[in-house]
Amino acid sequence: MHATTRMEKDGTTVEGAKSRLNTTRAFGLCTALSAFVGCADPNLLSTPRTVPIGDLAFTVGSNVEAFSASPVRAPPELGPPAFGWNPVAIGIRTGLASNVDVGGRLGVGSLGIDGKYNLLRTDSFDMALGLGAQGYVTPRLGGAASYEPNAPRWQWGRLMISLPAVFGINLGDHVTVVPIVGPAGLAAFGGEGAWITYARGGLGIQLRPTKRFAIHPELNVLQSLGEARSHVLVTGAVGLSFGAVH
Repeated sequence: MHATTRMEKDGTTVEGAKSRLNTTRAFGLCTALSAFVGCADPNLLSTPRTVPIGDLAFTVGSNVEAFSASPVRAPPELGPPAFGWNPVAIGIRTGLASNVDVGGRLGVGSLGIDGKYNLLRTDSFDMALGLGAQGYVTPRLGGAASYEPNAPRWQWGRLMISLPAVFGINLGDHVTVVPIVGPAGLAAFGGEGAWITYARGGLGIQLRPTKRFAIHPELNVLQSLGEARSHVLVTGAVGLSFGAVH
């Protein structure tokens, strides 16, 4: 006697439907876990101008990360796109000199610090050079969520270094458009480990309804350089700033 296989109306087997359901549940669990760990956050959420000496600026923000194989050079082992979400990050900045400030940002599973040198400031155009570092932990959600095809499920540490050139196009007293370019690098710890160099381009807009409050959405696209592990990393954030906004 031959065993029969139950079929759904669309012709798929019950076992196949259950397998897809289990896969969907696993993906949902991994996505939920991403809310409790860190993800890449090179977003500046500020303009080239620096915080005055002795003053403070506070920022509350949220950011998302999308990671996908490069549309130009896409090794098949990277798999499908993956996503991460940092629901909240709290930052603080203060001025060290008339044109230098430093800041720190604490997120869920991440910690970042950065400094900025405002080398040009006019009524219509500003420019600054920055240096930032962010450490965070993240799970491997499968496929593209890992920078190493054979990495373990959990990669406990990553360190992102960024060297942005930040430009400010001032459209009056209440709006500044903020283009961002520069190199960045990512060190992944766990499994075989990896160092990845990126070319970065980004754009932010700071809206200042008042002198002590600003809203700042920002989007950054990072393309890995070199043939190995070629991919695109996209990060976006929205920040609310209070105090010495600039």
